[in-house]
Amino acid sequence: MKITRFVLLVAAFAMASMFFACSTDDIEEHLPDSSTSSSSEGKQKPSSSSSQKQPSSSSSEIANPLEKKTFTLSFAGSSYGDLDGAKIYRQGELTATVKERIDVVAYYENGLPDEIINPCLAPAIGFDACGWSEFFPIPDKYQDAVVNGESFDDIQDFIDAIKDGEIEGHCSYYGCDKEVLVIDVVKGKAFMVFTGEFNYFVVVMTDVGTRSVDLEFYDIFGNLW
Repeated sequence: MKITRFVLLVAAFAMASMFFACSTDDIEEHLPDSSTSSSSEGKQKPSSSSSQKQPSSSSSEIANPLEKKTFTLSFAGSSYGDLDGAKIYRQGELTATVKERIDVVAYYENGLPDEIINPCLAPAIGFDACGWSEFFPIPDKYQDAVVNGESFDDIQDFIDAIKDGEIEGHCSYYGCDKEVLVIDVVKGKAFMVFTGEFNYFVVVMTDVGTRSVDLEFYDIFGNLW
């Protein structure tokens, strides 16, 4: 069956080549002489290269870029953030399903300190309904790379540190040694979140306002394993 199909394809290709050659000869017989045509018309067809030039790809295009997203947690707006879905919620929107998806919480009521807390600590969610996200501080030596990096190449040392256990410490069924429940809000500082949906995010606090914090975040799970 495979031989028959190959023979048919070769025969079809040969016939097509003969037809194309004959057709080309026929067309050339009926074409006017190029010198006669140019003198009678008095003008030449413009070059297609000047009118149909295709833009070249940018030399500054970043390979393997970090796909960064943003949202703001604030008392005046929404205090509950889902990193995996890149969504924020008000307290009144916390259905049972939404509670499991919340990864970061800040400024859910008046008088709170400048902190981002684990959702399990927020009274509106609680330990029985939270999705068990985990916070990890990022050492100073990696801060510049994770805050300002544009590609995974820029943060490769940090990725290697996670693989080596430097960021999370020793992990077991009960958690990891270096996990914290609260992150102080500091403009320009980054921390890591392992979400309840099993993704790793770098979260950067890009700006701080009155009972608000702007967050920029990107998922690094795909480059860890």
